[in-house]
Amino acid sequence: MSSSFSGDLKLTEEVGHPFFVVSDDLRFECPKLKVTVTVRKGERTDLYSVPKPLRGMVSAMQKSAIPAVLHDHAYRKQIFGRKGRKYADKLLLSAMQQINAEAIKAGNGRLFSRSRMAAIYGGVRLGGWAAYNKHKIT
Repeated sequence: MSSSFSGDLKLTEEVGHPFFVVSDDLRFECPKLKVTVTVRKGERTDLYSVPKPLRGMVSAMQKSAIPAVLHDHAYRKQIFGRKGRKYADKLLLSAMQQINAEAIKAGNGRLFSRSRMAAIYGGVRLGGWAAYNKHKIT
């Protein structure tokens, strides 16, 4: 069984803050990790920590922002408990892979090259501990 998304990602910029707000529920079912993740309307995300000057590009890349929204949710809500960060990072990678599979099936080609996926995944594995620990439940 393959992974699947339900709902389209819709974001609104939170004026004066480095965040976006999810406008509709988004669901990702990931059998590989044995989890279904639902990001509820109203949750905040900083996506891939997008710098303010580049925020205007977000509306054009919302499909490719889905993995970042799921990853932010997993970090903030600590949805994997003690397995935590490692599984949240694997969720990010699985979502990127699923988006690629859907894009290829639709004849659009990959949204994430292998090198881009490796760079994003490597980045969160290397430096994600700071953000993860900020939200860590004790």
